[in-house]
Amino acid sequence: MRIGRRILVTWGVSLAVLTVVASLLLHVGDAGRFAALITRADPRWLLVGAALQALTFVCIGAMWGRALARADHPQPLPRLTRLAVAKVVTDQVFPTGGIGGSVLVIRALEGRGVPRGPATAAIVVDLLSRFATYAVLLALGLAQLAAMGALRPAVVALTGTFSVIMVVTPALLLWLNRREAGAMPPFFRKIPGLRAAALAVAEAPRRIVRDLRLLAKAMGLRACVFLLQATSLGTMLAAIGQPVPVMTVLVAFLLASVAEMVAVLPGGLGTYEGAAVGILHLFGIPVATALAAVLLLRGISFWLPIPFGLWFARRALPRPG
Repeated sequence: MRIGRRILVTWGVSLAVLTVVASLLLHVGDAGRFAALITRADPRWLLVGAALQALTFVCIGAMWGRALARADHPQPLPRLTRLAVAKVVTDQVFPTGGIGGSVLVIRALEGRGVPRGPATAAIVVDLLSRFATYAVLLALGLAQLAAMGALRPAVVALTGTFSVIMVVTPALLLWLNRREAGAMPPFFRKIPGLRAAALAVAEAPRRIVRDLRLLAKAMGLRACVFLLQATSLGTMLAAIGQPVPVMTVLVAFLLASVAEMVAVLPGGLGTYEGAAVGILHLFGIPVATALAAVLLLRGISFWLPIPFGLWFARRALPRPG
């Protein structure tokens, strides 16, 4: 009951933050234009964006599939794709820093005969590739902003915070993977959820976690995920009749994604929207237009997958008995 109440409170705060951010942006922009853009959005572009979002789950599943095949425990791509939807939605609906979704995937794979070590290794490789890919993309994005003279203090603060996370998290994962399962520090042993996660990382086969060729392939698939998601933002702008240069879309989506990962609220609600609209406006897009495109994107990337993800999550876990 206490956990359920905490989740409800977190979601209440998140929706309140999103409402305040959207209201402030509409106050600055043109509310009438925003409403007109939303109601007149071209459904064909919306369908294209939804299809691109669906492909991101296929890429994530393929990423896990490569790691599991490397560990001699291959799994069919359709199953891994459904698990990818379940993990993403679980991490959004139940804010546990990604632990909840990871545990779901590991338990589901164990129910299909995959040992916990290889299953955990697939998740660890995914995390390492995600941070490594974003490190490269962030460096390119900041260089682009600096070249345009658009590097603002808020952007520097955001990327600085994310850089700390980007260094500490992979270092912690690799450090835990080097230790024996019974040699966890006292801090990890005192917290049940953290202890289970640390033990699982320690059991992951090091030959999988430290395979540089596998990491490079995972980074390629993670880059595909980023490009598909960023292109979805471009399709939302196209749906409301706003042509935008490719680099603008890529940088805006990159910084919005960073804001989402830094935020403690589910799915970065409010912070993602504010960051994306702010960057698009920095590049000359009207606030009402930017907000319409971003909210349409969140509709297909955040809200639409939730019922499917919860359904897949329920079916993925092994049933008692």
